[in-house]
Amino acid sequence: MQTLNAISLTTNVTDWLTNSRRPRVLHVFDNACNLINENREVLSIVTPQIGNGPFNLVIPRLRKSSEVFANISLESPISISPNSLTLGTLAISTASAKIWNPRPDWEALNCKKDDITQLLIANYRPPILQFSSFRISSLQSLFFFYKRRYFISKNNNYQVGWPRAGTAPLGR
Repeated sequence: MQTLNAISLTTNVTDWLTNSRRPRVLHVFDNACNLINENREVLSIVTPQIGNGPFNLVIPRLRKSSEVFANISLESPISISPNSLTLGTLAISTASAKIWNPRPDWEALNCKKDDITQLLIANYRPPILQFSSFRISSLQSLFFFYKRRYFISKNNNYQVGWPRAGTAPLGR
Protein backbone atom coordinates (compact mmCIF):
# COMPACT_ATOMS: atom_id res chain seq x y z
CA MET A 1 0.00 0.00 0.00
CA GLN A 2 1.28 3.42 -0.95
CA THR A 3 0.57 6.27 1.51
CA LEU A 4 0.55 9.94 0.50
CA ASN A 5 -0.15 13.13 2.44
CA ALA A 6 -2.55 15.45 0.61
CA ILE A 7 -1.13 18.87 -0.23
CA SER A 8 -4.38 20.85 -0.35
CA LEU A 9 -8.14 20.55 -0.45
CA THR A 10 -11.25 22.71 -0.19
CA THR A 11 -14.18 22.64 2.19
CA ASN A 12 -16.13 21.08 -0.71
CA VAL A 13 -13.75 18.11 -0.55
CA THR A 14 -14.14 17.70 3.20
CA ASP A 15 -17.94 17.85 2.80
CA TRP A 16 -17.76 15.25 0.02
CA LEU A 17 -15.66 12.95 2.19
CA THR A 18 -17.98 13.42 5.17
CA ASN A 19 -21.23 12.88 3.25
CA SER A 20 -20.24 10.05 0.90
CA ARG A 21 -21.28 6.51 1.76
CA ARG A 22 -20.85 4.56 -1.51
CA PRO A 23 -18.25 6.32 -3.67
CA ARG A 24 -16.92 4.73 -6.83
CA VAL A 25 -14.26 5.53 -9.44
CA LEU A 26 -15.67 7.53 -12.34
CA HIS A 27 -12.55 8.25 -14.48
CA VAL A 28 -8.82 7.58 -14.26
CA PHE A 29 -6.26 9.75 -16.07
CA ASP A 30 -2.49 10.22 -15.76
CA ASN A 31 -2.82 13.27 -13.48
CA ALA A 32 -6.34 12.89 -12.09
CA CYS A 33 -8.83 10.38 -10.78
CA ASN A 34 -12.49 11.35 -10.48
CA LEU A 35 -14.71 9.77 -7.86
CA ILE A 36 -18.49 10.02 -7.74
CA ASN A 37 -20.77 9.41 -4.78
CA GLU A 38 -24.38 8.28 -4.42
CA ASN A 39 -25.55 11.93 -4.77
CA ARG A 40 -23.77 12.21 -8.15
CA GLU A 41 -21.24 14.66 -6.65
CA VAL A 42 -17.72 14.44 -8.08
CA LEU A 43 -14.39 14.65 -6.27
CA SER A 44 -11.16 14.95 -8.26
CA ILE A 45 -7.92 13.60 -6.84
CA VAL A 46 -5.22 15.41 -8.80
CA THR A 47 -1.48 15.97 -8.99
CA PRO A 48 0.12 19.42 -8.67
CA GLN A 49 0.26 19.59 -12.48
CA ILE A 50 -3.55 20.01 -12.42
CA GLY A 51 -3.48 22.00 -9.18
CA ASN A 52 -6.12 23.50 -6.95
CA GLY A 53 -9.76 23.60 -7.93
CA PRO A 54 -13.07 23.84 -6.11
CA PHE A 55 -13.52 20.04 -6.03
CA ASN A 56 -9.84 18.97 -6.11
CA LEU A 57 -7.88 17.00 -3.56
CA VAL A 58 -4.25 17.69 -4.53
CA ILE A 59 -1.72 14.94 -3.79
CA PRO A 60 2.04 14.94 -4.37
CA ARG A 61 3.42 13.83 -7.70
CA LEU A 62 5.64 10.79 -7.84
CA ARG A 63 8.68 10.51 -10.13
CA LYS A 64 6.31 9.90 -13.02
CA SER A 65 2.86 11.41 -12.60
CA SER A 66 1.30 8.41 -14.35
CA GLU A 67 2.56 6.18 -11.50
CA VAL A 68 0.18 7.75 -8.99
CA PHE A 69 -2.98 6.28 -10.51
CA ALA A 70 -1.37 3.35 -12.37
CA ASN A 71 -2.98 0.72 -10.13
CA ILE A 72 -6.39 2.39 -9.95
CA SER A 73 -9.27 1.06 -12.06
CA LEU A 74 -13.03 1.57 -12.25
CA GLU A 75 -13.43 -1.44 -9.93
CA SER A 76 -10.95 -0.26 -7.26
CA PRO A 77 -12.41 -0.36 -3.75
CA ILE A 78 -12.79 2.95 -1.91
CA SER A 79 -13.01 3.51 1.83
CA ILE A 80 -13.35 6.77 3.71
CA SER A 81 -12.43 7.36 7.33
CA PRO A 82 -11.75 10.56 9.29
CA ASN A 83 -8.76 12.34 7.70
CA SER A 84 -8.08 9.61 5.15
CA LEU A 85 -9.22 8.13 1.88
CA THR A 86 -8.16 4.75 0.58
CA LEU A 87 -8.45 4.18 -3.14
CA GLY A 88 -7.33 0.69 -4.17
CA THR A 89 -3.70 0.45 -3.03
CA LEU A 90 -3.39 4.22 -2.54
CA ALA A 91 -3.95 5.66 0.96
CA ILE A 92 -4.31 9.45 1.16
CA SER A 93 -4.08 11.30 4.47
CA THR A 94 -5.91 14.64 4.54
CA ALA A 95 -4.97 15.57 8.13
CA SER A 96 -2.13 17.96 7.24
CA ALA A 97 -3.53 19.30 3.94
CA LYS A 98 -3.82 23.06 3.52
CA ILE A 99 -7.35 24.38 3.06
CA TRP A 100 -7.56 26.24 -0.26
CA ASN A 101 -10.34 28.79 -0.67
CA PRO A 102 -11.78 28.68 -4.21
CA ARG A 103 -13.58 32.02 -3.76
CA PRO A 104 -11.64 34.98 -5.16
CA ASP A 105 -11.05 37.87 -2.79
CA TRP A 106 -13.47 40.16 -4.63
CA GLU A 107 -12.94 43.07 -2.23
CA ALA A 108 -9.18 43.14 -2.85
CA LEU A 109 -9.68 42.73 -6.60
CA ASN A 110 -12.24 45.53 -6.63
CA CYS A 111 -9.74 47.87 -4.94
CA LYS A 112 -7.26 47.14 -7.74
CA LYS A 113 -9.73 47.28 -10.65
CA ASP A 114 -8.07 50.31 -12.29
CA ASP A 115 -4.65 48.60 -12.22
CA ILE A 116 -6.15 45.38 -13.56
CA THR A 117 -7.97 47.25 -16.33
CA GLN A 118 -4.76 49.01 -17.37
CA LEU A 119 -2.89 45.68 -17.45
CA LEU A 120 -5.62 44.11 -19.57
CA ILE A 121 -5.56 47.02 -22.02
CA ALA A 122 -1.77 47.05 -22.18
CA ASN A 123 -1.58 43.30 -22.86
CA TYR A 124 -4.54 42.98 -25.21
CA ARG A 125 -3.81 41.33 -28.54
CA PRO A 126 -6.65 41.17 -31.06
CA PRO A 127 -7.53 37.62 -32.04
CA ILE A 128 -6.45 36.34 -35.42
CA LEU A 129 -9.15 34.76 -37.55
CA GLN A 130 -7.91 31.81 -39.54
CA PHE A 131 -9.38 30.78 -42.84
CA SER A 132 -8.36 27.83 -44.94
CA SER A 133 -5.45 29.46 -46.77
CA PHE A 134 -4.79 32.83 -45.15
CA ARG A 135 -4.91 34.72 -41.86
CA ILE A 136 -6.37 38.15 -41.26
CA SER A 137 -6.80 40.20 -38.12
CA SER A 138 -10.24 40.84 -36.75
CA LEU A 139 -9.94 44.53 -37.66
CA GLN A 140 -9.22 43.64 -41.29
CA SER A 141 -12.15 41.25 -41.38
CA LEU A 142 -14.43 43.91 -39.89
CA PHE A 143 -13.34 46.40 -42.56
CA PHE A 144 -13.91 43.79 -45.27
CA PHE A 145 -17.41 43.09 -43.98
CA TYR A 146 -18.41 46.76 -43.83
CA LYS A 147 -16.84 47.50 -47.19
CA ARG A 148 -19.19 44.93 -48.69
CA ARG A 149 -22.18 45.97 -46.61
CA TYR A 150 -22.22 49.74 -47.22
CA PHE A 151 -22.42 50.59 -50.86
CA ILE A 152 -23.35 53.43 -53.18
CA SER A 153 -26.42 53.16 -55.36
CA LYS A 154 -26.62 54.65 -58.86
CA ASN A 155 -27.75 58.04 -57.53
CA ASN A 156 -24.79 58.14 -55.04
CA ASN A 157 -26.95 57.62 -51.95
CA TYR A 158 -25.30 55.54 -49.24
CA GLN A 159 -27.30 52.41 -48.59
CA VAL A 160 -27.15 49.81 -45.84
CA GLY A 161 -27.53 46.21 -46.86
CA TRP A 162 -26.05 43.85 -49.38
CA PRO A 163 -25.35 45.22 -52.89
CA ARG A 164 -27.89 44.51 -55.58
CA ALA A 165 -27.38 44.46 -59.31
CA GLY A 166 -26.50 47.92 -60.66
CA THR A 167 -24.74 49.13 -57.49
CA ALA A 168 -21.06 49.57 -56.73
CA PRO A 169 -19.46 48.67 -53.38
CA LEU A 170 -18.16 51.61 -51.38
CA GLY A 171 -14.58 52.42 -52.35
CA ARG A 172 -14.78 51.25 -55.97
